[in-house]
Amino acid sequence: FAVRSPCAQTNSSAELVAAAALSDVVVACLGEDPHTEKPGDLDDLSLDAGQLDLVRVLASAGKPIALVLVTGRPRLLHGVEALPQVNAVLQSFLPGPHGGAALADALVGTFEPSGRLPISWQPA
Repeated sequence: FAVRSPCAQTNSSAELVAAAALSDVVVACLGEDPHTEKPGDLDDLSLDAGQLDLVRVLASAGKPIALVLVTGRPRLLHGVEALPQVNAVLQSFLPGPHGGAALADALVGTFEPSGRLPISWQPA
């Protein structure tokens, strides 16, 4: 398994789409700020609009997208999960110090995550 990244950090939508177009799959990691790690620290369950816009921009490349959500609670995605390019949504919650390795195993198929959640997502 190798990771190739044709671009460094950029604010250019065109560069993001070009980089995504060179990829087999886009893994978009979305999350929340550290100050929202416990219930009651926010008054809106919507994920940051900039992150949702990022997924929409990446989708314009036409490549499959796997969303990885790193949040302490379910967040509203306002339709990005229903984009035809979004083939998977992996909710990692707050994965801890070994979460990166566990997420990598899930993304490449070494481990198949399954289970039942004690919560549910509400439509936006």
